Amino acid sequence: MIPNFEDITLIVIDVQERLVTAMPSRVVDGLVANIDLLVELVLDGGGRVVYTEQYPRGLGSTVEPLATRLKGCPRYEKIAFSCVGDERFADEVVPELSDDIIIVGMETHVCVLQTILDLAGEFFEASEARSIYVPVDAVCSRRKLNWENALDQMAEAGATLTNTETLVFQSLEEAGNDRFKHFSKRVRELPVV
Repeated sequence: MIPNFEDITLIVIDVQERLVTAMPSRVVDGLVANIDLLVELVLDGGGRVVYTEQYPRGLGSTVEPLATRLKGCPRYEKIAFSCVGDERFADEVVPELSDDIIIVGMETHVCVLQTILDLAGEFFEASEARSIYVPVDAVCSRRKLNWENALDQMAEAGATLTNTETLVFQSLEEAGNDRFKHFSKRVRELPVV
């Protein structure tokens, strides 16, 4: 269970115009809605959100409504598949990572997987207290087999596989307040995939 959303980092990886068009549209609609909800949730809870764009000249910018939701959050352009392979990301983000990290984006079996493997291998061996959460409905690949295989590798590396709705309700902890009313309504509005 995620202990404290005030001390969590959400990393949004490469949800870009040309990558999105290569994915099944039904999957993309759910992915973008789930990521948008998680960004709002983390920011509302006082956590930190950063996002990356893989070679934006070729793959385009972050899609809407995420681009608007991410306005003001640190953005990192990269050409390395792993976010950690980008010098600026490694220098600015990695040293400031929270003990709990949520990673979302695309493609699951390339940039998302390589980032998780790098973080799990290099940064989490030294600290047993750190956790990586991967909501399986907020990561995607063009092919389902690649997505499934990458999730298996992430779990083997120590990441906790979860889903958007679980993360929302873990962060809320209880019903009956305005925050619960807002975010439970957002969950009900998510596309069914």
